[in-house]
Amino acid sequence: MASKDPNIRLFCDNCGTLINITARGEIRCPLCRSEYDASLLDRFERRVDLIAPEEEQLQMNTEGSVRTVIDERCPECNHEGLYFSTAQLRSADEGQTVFYECPKCGHRYQQNA
Repeated sequence: MASKDPNIRLFCDNCGTLINITARGEIRCPLCRSEYDASLLDRFERRVDLIAPEEEQLQMNTEGSVRTVIDERCPECNHEGLYFSTAQLRSADEGQTVFYECPKCGHRYQQNA
């Protein structure tokens, strides 16, 4: 979704310093004090797209907290999509432990990464 943002960051034409556009539309360089016309903002649009990776999704569990789901199959019931979490249980120079839980059958297992 694209929207105009009153806090766009631009660089001063005279000295190259980063200038902030205030919410009031004031455009002034903090170093050399050059001023710019507020109509300069009409040319800019800020766009932010938030896209979650396909293999990871967030889902609510029964306690109301969010859990991450990965695109893996349960070895017990073959359900697609397992909850997962990680922890550093071994020494710091070794990999972390990944914990999996099936939301369908409740099967749990872990894997050392």
